[in-house]
Amino acid sequence: DGKVAPLSKAEQRRLRREARAREWEELMARKPDEHFEDPHDMAMIVNAQKKMGDYKLKTDPDYVVPEDQRINADKKRRELVLLRYEEYRLRREFNDRAQV
Repeated sequence: DGKVAPLSKAEQRRLRREARAREWEELMARKPDEHFEDPHDMAMIVNAQKKMGDYKLKTDPDYVVPEDQRINADKKRRELVLLRYEEYRLRREFNDRAQV
């Protein structure tokens, strides 16, 4: 007759587990050696280290904020005045457009 009996759910799960185990074995067989370093990747790392520059860690206890980057009351006051002026200018432009 040629009919094949349908597989039970347990048999289907077993077949899927076996297929997954074979796929895993194939994947692990292609895994590179633990100590292998891709020359292209190493060249990119060396290049990045050369061009990275000198960055200071702000969490370093010896770090001192440069004078030009320090924030004081006068700088904040100037910033607030500029922000208030910008807010005023935007409101004025909006109102002028709304009244037309």
